[in-house]
Amino acid sequence: MRPSTAALDSENDRIAEALQSIFAARPWIAAVWLFGSRTQGRARRDSDLDLAILTVRRRPDPARLGEELALLERDIGRAIGPVEVDLIFIELQGLPFQHVVLTTGRLIHEKDRERRVDWESDTIVRAIDFLPTYEIYLGEINQGIRRRLGLP
Repeated sequence: MRPSTAALDSENDRIAEALQSIFAARPWIAAVWLFGSRTQGRARRDSDLDLAILTVRRRPDPARLGEELALLERDIGRAIGPVEVDLIFIELQGLPFQHVVLTTGRLIHEKDRERRVDWESDTIVRAIDFLPTYEIYLGEINQGIRRRLGLP
């Protein structure tokens, strides 16, 4: 049974509140979205925590990035309890994935509003431009699957 919208919102509010100081302490984080099963009402007790991070224009030193992410995961676990954390850098993902995060995810932290709005605006414009091509691509995949299955 899926949780009610109110219960889902309450749990996501709790997560967002618990993580505010952790994100605020990292100058390289501009914004963070919670996405995946936790925002779509499909989370189970063992579900991971999917977080999409938008960095400021100046990212952490690549030599320290692994250490920064490990510390971030550790601090998240301490704040909300033991959970597998899936951190992704949203600006490094493909456009379809970025669009899914923007349309189904929930913004839970914003430090640099100008950076977030610029990135979101650019992503939405690119998604709208890309949509006809993406629909053709999906149609071709669908036709290929139907042919392989012998369906009309």
